[in-house]
Amino acid sequence: MNEVASRLGYTLKPKSDADQADPYRSREATIVGPSGEEIWVSRNGNRLDISAVLPPDLPHPLKRNRSSIGLALNRGARVIASEIERRLLPGYAEDLALARTEYAQASEAKQSREAIAARLRAAIPDMYGPLPLKDFIELRCHRSGADTHGDVLISGRDHIEIKLYGRAERLVPLLIQALSEPEQGQ
Repeated sequence: MNEVASRLGYTLKPKSDADQADPYRSREATIVGPSGEEIWVSRNGNRLDISAVLPPDLPHPLKRNRSSIGLALNRGARVIASEIERRLLPGYAEDLALARTEYAQASEAKQSREAIAARLRAAIPDMYGPLPLKDFIELRCHRSGADTHGDVLISGRDHIEIKLYGRAERLVPLLIQALSEPEQGQ
């Protein structure tokens, strides 16, 4: 596999102790590309199962593994590398670009939610949170004995759900002011 890796311009990653101890990790080799791409090679009798997987730094829900091929073990390093380049890498490059774009968009949305939450907490001292949810941030303003309570659910720069209970005249101007402030960098 070392020769296959070098023909691709990739490197062969040594097997870790975890790889060797885990019966579900039957990889013979992991070949790593210059941008963190990973190709897993497993032996299945006299065949190689070769799969392209997304780098571990991308969040799990975005991972895809629709790129895999099978080759005869006796094909030789030159042919195996050529088949990986021809059959595996083009689709993998598309998947990798899409996953990186989705990751960048998710990161930007998360930063936007956090910025809105920070402005709301600064404007309304009684507000606490964030209570982080997968794609949302929830803030609460509940105090025993107070005549106004509320929840704010932020799911993006353009979607904020506000629920107020009781006398809202104290919170509404503060919410409007906090939400009207431009985000940093805009």
